[in-house]
Parts: sequence; structure tokens; C-alpha cells
Amino acid sequence: MANKREMVIANFNCTYGDDNLPMLEYFDEILYPAFTSNIKRVTEDKDEYFFEQVRLIEYMENEFAITGLFIKRTIIEVKSGYDDDNGLTHKDINIPTAPYSLFVIFLNNHRMLLIKNQRRESPDIRSFSATAKTIINQVVKKYNKERSKEEKLPYPFLNIASIPSKETIESQLENVKNINSITLRFYPLNGDVDTSAVLMHLRSQLDILKSKTGNTVINSPKDKKEVIDFIEDTKGNAIPSLKVSYNNGDSRTIKSDEFAEKINVVLNEENLSIESTTEVINKVINRKEIQEVSEDNKVIYLDKFQSIKNKWKDGGK
Repeated sequence: MANKREMVIANFNCTYGDDNLPMLEYFDEILYPAFTSNIKRVTEDKDEYFFEQVRLIEYMENEFAITGLFIKRTIIEVKSGYDDDNGLTHKDINIPTAPYSLFVIFLNNHRMLLIKNQRRESPDIRSFSATAKTIINQVVKKYNKERSKEEKLPYPFLNIASIPSKETIESQLENVKNINSITLRFYPLNGDVDTSAVLMHLRSQLDILKSKTGNTVINSPKDKKEVIDFIEDTKGNAIPSLKVSYNNGDSRTIKSDEFAEKINVVLNEENLSIESTTEVINKVINRKEIQEVSEDNKVIYLDKFQSIKNKWKDGGK
């Protein structure tokens, strides 16, 4: 029986230290060990987020990716129920549950996929980002604790941004009366290049001032079509958010994740497994977002290719 699931494509942008070294620079020392560390992120509500069954795979000849399951372990508190015969009933039940998503991080261009096993309950890209940041930082902290100053590893700067879709942006803005402001958050890029002249200019100011991050606010833009094109051009290289108001007087902030295309993927399995990875990749491998590899990223990947291939041959050890 075929099952429809929701997938998003994002930019897994990771750099290290003051020199903004690229993601693969510390693949063996930081990135891969973090995903295979079994460290858990625990929230104030005692929910646990962690990665499991992580593997290094060759999805095409000489093209490698990290894949695994992203799990949220939680407890659902049930206080009431309803049925047609008895109406509303009171209960006091705690149900342990562990919804999960499957993820894939492509190493040649650091694009990533996150596909939910359950549409509502499975953890999303925001939870993935928070968990990856927590675990990677803990791995570096533990490593550095036992090393001299000269041997310490640089801390990562991780930003995971969903890649916006023009159709989704148009849908989000369809009933908007006024766009009150656009906020763009910039961060160091990992071999990517801004394709928009405006974005290139705004980012260049960070380079001139020797700053890693910055926010730019554009107030009251009137041309909705240009706004749509502007957000689409960020391509996961910056994080946009919009403050908008509607005809009924309501106002709210549309966050970057809401501009991402929710891709419906039909798979044969009742539940996702790590063995689903090949089928998942094949569903999207020809999409432009997955195929794009900058010249800088080609050089970065080629430089670390043999090390990655050797780890794959050793079963990820």
C-alpha cells in the first residue's frame, strides 16, 4: 500500500571558527562523530531528540551522503476521549511515543532532505536544527576538554535554512494586504554564492566589517511580485521572515520555514526505515535544488573526497 509523506529540502550550512572553514574540513573530527555520538537533546518538557541508525552512503557513483533517523521520544498525556455512545469520557493515561523523520545530508553541496514518517507528530526541520547544533557543540566541547590549546577544535556555526519555493511564497502572500517589513538574517556561507545582486551587496557589508552575522530590515515594500522573487533568490543562503497584515486586521510574522515547498512523496513502505533512503533520494535527485553544486563546493568536496570514501569503505568507522 502506497503512503504519502511530507518532505522539505534545506541548506545545511555549517562553517567553523573565525576563518569560516567549510563543513567538510572537520568531517572526521566533528561532523560525522556528532551524528553517530548517541547524544540526546533534552527539552524543558523532558522530550528527547536524537539521531539513530546513522550511515554514510554512496547514493551515486562517488557521491556520498549522511543519512539516518531523527527521533523525538516523548509522552502523550491523555485526559479525555470521545465516542458516539458515551460522549465525552475522562481518562488519565500517559502514552510513551517516538515519532521520527528520515534525513539525508548530501556532502557535495550540503543540501539536505527531511521526510516525516507521520505528517503531524514527526519532528520538523526546526527541531532538527536545534538538535544538530546542540549535539555538535557538545562533541566539540568534550573533545576540547581533553586537549591543549593548540589541539582544540573550532566551534561550528550551523544554520539550517529551508529552501523557499516560488509557489509556496505566492500562496503565503495571496491574502496579505500589506507587507510591513522583510527581515533577512545573514550568516557565513559554506562554498555557496548568492545569485542575487542585492543579496551579494548586503552580504558584502559583513565582509567589509569583518562580521559573521547580520540582519537587514526592509520596511513597507509595495511590490509583492518583487518581494516573491527576492525571497526565492535567498535559496537557503539567508533566512527571511515577513511581518504582514491581512484585510481582516490580523497581523503576524511569516517565518522562513513557511516559504519552503512541502513535497508530497509517495513511498511503498508503511513506515519509513533507513532502507527507504535510496527510494527517497530517487524521488528528488533530478530537482534543481539537489543538482546545484557551486564551483567552490566542487573544490571542497574533491579535497575531502578520499577521506570520505575511506570512511565509507570502513563502514563509517
